[in-house]
Amino acid sequence: MANIQKENKTISSEGILEHIIKTSNDVGNHFDKIYSYFLEEQSGEIAIYYNVLDNLTNDENFNKSQSNFQSALLFWRSLNSYISALELFRSGYLNEPQLITRHILEIISSAYDIYTHPEKLKLLRENKYDSTVSVTIAKKVLPSIGKAYGITSNYITHISMLHSAPQGDLDKGSLWIGGGFDENQRLFHYSAMMGLLETLVLINEMIEITFSDWLSEFRYERKNEGGVSKTQLPTRIEKLFFGIISKFQDLTLKYKL
Repeated sequence: MANIQKENKTISSEGILEHIIKTSNDVGNHFDKIYSYFLEEQSGEIAIYYNVLDNLTNDENFNKSQSNFQSALLFWRSLNSYISALELFRSGYLNEPQLITRHILEIISSAYDIYTHPEKLKLLRENKYDSTVSVTIAKKVLPSIGKAYGITSNYITHISMLHSAPQGDLDKGSLWIGGGFDENQRLFHYSAMMGLLETLVLINEMIEITFSDWLSEFRYERKNEGGVSKTQLPTRIEKLFFGIISKFQDLTLKYKL
């Protein structure tokens, strides 16, 4: 277990500073011993789409449209934000990364909206753009964005049951200062992992959908099966996804949830 706990002790400024400077790193090291594969498998996937965006923003024809460049810039920022969510998760925060993922959904929806409606770039620059409306537009081409946005809004951004706990159930009566790591909380770790990984998939899918006219290779194959849109994930992401889901299901059976 790695954390600073409040156990009838005075909380000092030195203790808070120690957590920020040292304990947070200790938490990350504990995380790496068990979950390093989670970051390793995603790193390659993230790099691919950074390179896609880098190539586009260095294409003279692509950059003839200011809305094209702004859209690519927003997608770039969504990947930056995703990395920040991973860093928070690695530092022992479970809910906070999901706040960032909701923000990411607005970013990628806005990127698609501005690319397909160039006139909205003027609204963005005048600070009159409503990014929440863009989610409604984006989910028409990628419905899973709407579902993910609704879940993160209802359960993470807005105060819900996930923000409560029965008295005495918080790590056997003690409260953590900042983020922490406890191997006994693996069920919550895997739950957070699923939400994070789904967000990365949505970023990459939306990049391919938005810039389909500029790309020659597509890694997320979309199919329509009986009127239902389904996506075939890249092999390594699919394996990572189902591995996490399997471990999550095993733990729910173990704890009879």
